Amino acid sequence: MPPAESLARLVALARRRLWAWCLLGEISLGLGIGATGAAAVWGVSRVVVFPWADGTALAIIAVSILAALGWWAAHRPSSEEAALWADHRLGGEDRLATAWELSQLPWSSAAATRQVEAAEQWASAADPRDLREEYLSGRMPAVLGIALTAVLSAAALAAAPSVTDQALAESRVVREVVDREVEAIETMASESPEELARRLTELADQLGEAQTLDEALAELSTARLELEERLGPNRLAENTALQGLAARLSRFPGAQGEDPASQLEDLASSLGALSSAQRQAIAQEVADRATDFAGINDEIAAALEEAASALAEEGLDPAAVADAVGQAAAQLS
Repeated sequence: MPPAESLARLVALARRRLWAWCLLGEISLGLGIGATGAAAVWGVSRVVVFPWADGTALAIIAVSILAALGWWAAHRPSSEEAALWADHRLGGEDRLATAWELSQLPWSSAAATRQVEAAEQWASAADPRDLREEYLSGRMPAVLGIALTAVLSAAALAAAPSVTDQALAESRVVREVVDREVEAIETMASESPEELARRLTELADQLGEAQTLDEALAELSTARLELEERLGPNRLAENTALQGLAARLSRFPGAQGEDPASQLEDLASSLGALSSAQRQAIAQEVADRATDFAGINDEIAAALEEAASALAEEGLDPAAVADAVGQAAAQLS
């Protein structure tokens, strides 16, 4: 006995609504559980160094949501359950569910036919909007509230400063210093006699292969001591300062050279394309880097200070500015 169109339409609508209602509930529950776990991880990382806190927390949230989706997919409501749900929401007193079951039977009787027809008339008169009005009833508001609270708590803990964030920031700074040292050592190796170049290359490799922060600091200290013994402290410090200057200048438009001298030459030739704010920023950076050379190479320090002053002075003849920057580049060559 196939169901009438009105009966089938109401059950199909109820099933779609019930699917969506269950999906929202399962996702909210999964998100709430995942956010609670993530909040716990981020809470621990506030007081204990946990470098993988962010990845672990996000993985917990993702796994919880995927598990909720998997549960929903495996337990999607059937048409019979949707009919019962619609009965409950619309006050059908089980007539819709009973009629649906009878309509699925391969045989029929006069009593069954009358019951199905009565349910069809009731379904035709039922207002589907009543299903929407009850859509967020029952446990759903509580589930949504708990999930929202968990998400907000996790977000607050994720945004709060932590010892892990501080440790990672310090590690990045040390890594940058180590990388600059490696570049400086490699540069010196290319300009040194064969035996010394071989030892410098070994030191650079040891620094680059350090796996932990403590290892990097230990290797850096050892490398510095050995290089100071072999080359003298001024040579090592000057190469480190040159690497720092090159790294800073490379952030500005126009400074595309591979070393500080060529970068300054690029800037000298493109002064007309720079805005006043860009010139001031470059001037400040050059002045800051000039202090790195003070006491190590006073000629370079003085040339950089003059270039910084020329860049910072408003209204100065562009040719004079380019000349000052060019002289600084010549000192670095």
